[in-house]
Amino acid sequence: MSGGRFDYTEHHIRDIAESIQEEIDNNNIPFDGIFPEQISEDWNGERYSKKTISEFKKGIECLRKAYIYAKRIDYLLEGDDDEESFHSRLKEDLKNFKFEPPIW
Repeated sequence: MSGGRFDYTEHHIRDIAESIQEEIDNNNIPFDGIFPEQISEDWNGERYSKKTISEFKKGIECLRKAYIYAKRIDYLLEGDDDEESFHSRLKEDLKNFKFEPPIW
């Protein structure tokens, strides 16, 4: 495995994004722990409101981009990439970035 400057902790960023995605995926599963006083006007009968899920999705996008940057910088700092490769691979990774859950 390449890199290592950050002790591969950039993978924790990826894991956090995946965990939040699981919360989104499971949002339509009934949740019994909601008390009536916790239900807001925009609650749609799911665990989290559409507004909250929207923010979760924004967070996932930021985390996935942060993972790309951390990984590319790690490869540069560890000498796996030179500066030219760093820039071209970063550009390519960001170009291919999709909001859908990636295959890491």
